Amino acid sequence: MTAIMITNDMLSLYEKEFTRQEIATELNVSLRTVSRYLIFGSQYIPDLEVYVDSSGYLNRKRVESCHVEYLREIADLLTNFSKERTIAILTRKYSSKESE
Repeated sequence: MTAIMITNDMLSLYEKEFTRQEIATELNVSLRTVSRYLIFGSQYIPDLEVYVDSSGYLNRKRVESCHVEYLREIADLLTNFSKERTIAILTRKYSSKESE
């Protein structure tokens, strides 16, 4: 009997991907707002950097489902807090993950 080992990398291959329009509909925001969230979030959340090219513009990659949660978090923070406070929260939360 052969055991099959499933790693996180293998699972990520099957992860659902969303267009920006699908995300906008899910978050109940405009397509332009989703683009702004991606650019804003990529400055503070390392996982979102894959959606922005070296010159700071969005590339055409679809957004993985696990990254939609980051956008949902950004939307929630910006709704409830100022931009400066949101930056402080994201910096504290995600810069500590980088250093681990």
